[in-house]
Amino acid sequence: MLCIYDVETTGVSSDARMVCGCVLQLPAFRVHVFGEAHAKAMIGLLRCGHRLGFNNARFDDRILRNYGKLGDENCLDLYREITAVNGHRKGWRMDDIVTAMMPNARHGNAPSISGADVPALAQSPAGMVSVIAHCLDDVYNLYALARAIVLQRGQVRTRAGRLRLRTPFVNALRGLLRMDGLFRLESSDLAEPAPAEPAPDGPGDEDQSREMF
Repeated sequence: MLCIYDVETTGVSSDARMVCGCVLQLPAFRVHVFGEAHAKAMIGLLRCGHRLGFNNARFDDRILRNYGKLGDENCLDLYREITAVNGHRKGWRMDDIVTAMMPNARHGNAPSISGADVPALAQSPAGMVSVIAHCLDDVYNLYALARAIVLQRGQVRTRAGRLRLRTPFVNALRGLLRMDGLFRLESSDLAEPAPAEPAPDGPGDEDQSREMF
C-alpha cells in the first residue's frame, strides 16, 4: 500500500497543531480527510505501508509526531530526494514543478492559499473548506507528479532547469505506482522529456527548512 499525504498546520514551529490532513490511499484510490481530533487515525493509516510526501520527513511527520508514534521506515520524501542530489535552491516548490513538467494537465481548482493563511481560514467553516481543498490538491498533484517523474526516467523539470533523482528512488516509485490511477496521465500532458542522464546514488546535503506551498 502507498499513502500520498499532506498536512496543513497552524504554523511551522515544532509545537504547531494539525488543522487537517489528507491521504490518497493506493491501490484502493480512497481519499481520507482527517481533522486534528483524528490525527492518530491518520498516523495509523500511514504506518500500514509506504508513504510519499513533499518535505514530509522534516515537516509533516514532525507535526504528526505530536499526536503519536510515526517512524522513518518506508518514508519517501520527494523534496528531500531533490535536495539530496541537487542541493538546496529557492523556488523548488511542488506547484512550480508540477506546472513545469505537466503544462497541459489539469491540477485542480482549489483556491491558492499559503501556509500562513491556514490558521485564520480554519476559524470559519467556509475557510476550512478552502484549507481542505488546498490540501487535497497538493495530494492529487503529488500523485500526478510522481507518475510524471517515472515516465521521464527520473528527470525533474523546474523553471530553474532540470534536476535528477537517484535511481533507487525512481525505481521505488515505479514499483509502487504500477497501477492505473485517478489521473490518466498521457505523454501529451508532459513537457518535452529531458535527455536521459545517469542518476547518482550517493547522498548529498539535505535542506533544513520547510518549503511553503
